[in-house]
Amino acid sequence: MTAAGIPALLEPIQARLDAATPGPWEASDVVDMDVDGTYELAHVLAPDPGEPETSTLGVALGILRPDAEFIANSPTDTARLLAAVKAVEELHKPFTHHFLTPPAGSVEICLACHEQWPCETVSAVEAALRGEA
Repeated sequence: MTAAGIPALLEPIQARLDAATPGPWEASDVVDMDVDGTYELAHVLAPDPGEPETSTLGVALGILRPDAEFIANSPTDTARLLAAVKAVEELHKPFTHHFLTPPAGSVEICLACHEQWPCETVSAVEAALRGEA
């Protein structure tokens, strides 16, 4: 695979993020469901796109607090992770190195780490995005 694989692998993730209800999302206060407080449920709420200043939508209702925190932070976390992967991809680009002395020829190398293309960084990112890491 090549660096062109990273944008293609990020595209569906970005599309899902773009299609999600705009944030900020937040986990609601905990609702104790047991007398001793060991069973707690929470809701994840997002601004209603039609009335963002006055109304909220339930994104996830009646879930455990750690799950609510995870879901509520997912849009922001996903956007940051996408930006980080795109920044790495921007640094690791292929470059064709032409040999001027015999034997004549060329080889593609990574501009950032000077390894043969695709470099270990690009290969690792692509494998992780394909779920193979």
